[in-house]
Amino acid sequence: MIDFEQLEIPGLPPSLDPPIKRCRRCWTVKPAGEFSFDRSRHDGLARQCRECDSDRHKERRRENGDLIRVRARRRYSASPEQKRRAAAEYRRTDKGKRLNLEAVKRYRDRNTHKLAAHLAVKKALAAGDLVRPDQCQIAHVGNCSGRIEAHHDDYSKPLEVRWLCTGHHQASHTKTRTYDEPTPNLFTVNPEPAVHQDLARALRRWPRARWIVGKGNWGHVTFCPGGETVELFPTVEGALAARATLDGKACCSTHCVGQHRVMRVAIDQPG
Repeated sequence: MIDFEQLEIPGLPPSLDPPIKRCRRCWTVKPAGEFSFDRSRHDGLARQCRECDSDRHKERRRENGDLIRVRARRRYSASPEQKRRAAAEYRRTDKGKRLNLEAVKRYRDRNTHKLAAHLAVKKALAAGDLVRPDQCQIAHVGNCSGRIEAHHDDYSKPLEVRWLCTGHHQASHTKTRTYDEPTPNLFTVNPEPAVHQDLARALRRWPRARWIVGKGNWGHVTFCPGGETVELFPTVEGALAARATLDGKACCSTHCVGQHRVMRVAIDQPG
């Protein structure tokens, strides 16, 4: 396809105007700098502008956020050391440093009350009004890891804290779906009758499940603090393979390490 806007006629000086392109989603003509790179395209630029691409990803996360997060955790659990090294290398780049500073600024602007509570705890520790203990307050639960940190249940009371280890502190801030909220239906993209039957059986088998995805009579079940997460498979081999990728690793927090099981959805039906 010939791009007439970029076509140069021999004998005439090249155009000094910046290159432009029309977005295939909003149909707005924008400078080429508003588009991401895409080597598969003839002009090396994506079909959609960055703004439309961002809106598309936000919409996708709103519709299938639970499924996207679970898949991301599974990819991370498969090779955590490699992911951590890649993230550390990216943060050392100029772009990574700039984006990290912007993220820190956004967090501080949104959470001034949290920063004030953290500063109050720091001053109280320096003055001796608060004393950091040597043990996590919920050490009896097990799976303690990291140093002892101050956790606020109510940031309006900055000096009322619980002393938790890093693992339990992070788990306490994990957002979990309450059981009163409806279970997200992730089967809207494939409305087959068999899928709905599998979903109904799985909901009867695990009524407190936070999300259920897939189809089949075998489930890979993760027992998280906020409820079960279930991935269905037509064969037991598929469920066992899914469990093998997470055995001995944390799915969403340190509490669910090793709590992965392969279970049959309906006992009265063949696998």
